[in-house]
Amino acid sequence: MNNSRYVLASVVAFVYFFAAEFVFHGVILSETYENLQGIAHLARPEALFMWFFVAYLVLGFVITYVFVRGYENKGLGEGVRFGLILGILIGVPNTLIRYAVEPWPGDIVVTFMVGYIIEYLIGGVLIALLYKPKTA
Repeated sequence: MNNSRYVLASVVAFVYFFAAEFVFHGVILSETYENLQGIAHLARPEALFMWFFVAYLVLGFVITYVFVRGYENKGLGEGVRFGLILGILIGVPNTLIRYAVEPWPGDIVVTFMVGYIIEYLIGGVLIALLYKPKTA
C-alpha cells in the first residue's frame, strides 16, 4: 500500500463527503425541509453536529482502505464501480430503514437514495483518481 497516497485520498474523501452532505442537505434540500410538516421535531440540536465531522472522518479513511485493499489498477472505471456499489450499499438500505421508522414522504426518500448514489459515485471516482500504488 502506498501510505502517503492512502492518507491523501482518505483526507480528500473526508472533505468531499462532509462538503457534499452539507450541500445536499444544507443547501439543495433546505427549503424542502422547511416546508415539511410534522417532522421538525426529528431535528437534533446543532451542538451535536460535531458527530458529522467524526462520522465523515471515519468514512473517508475506511472506504478508502476498502478501495485500496481491492485495488485492481483499472483506472477511472474502478472508481465508478466502487462508488456505485457504495452508493447502493449505504444509501439505499439506510434510506429505506429511515423511511420505515421516520415520517419521511416517499418523494424525499427517492431523492435521498438518488442523491446518495450520485454522492458516493463521485466519491469513488475521487478516491480512484488520487490513490496510486507504490511503484517498484
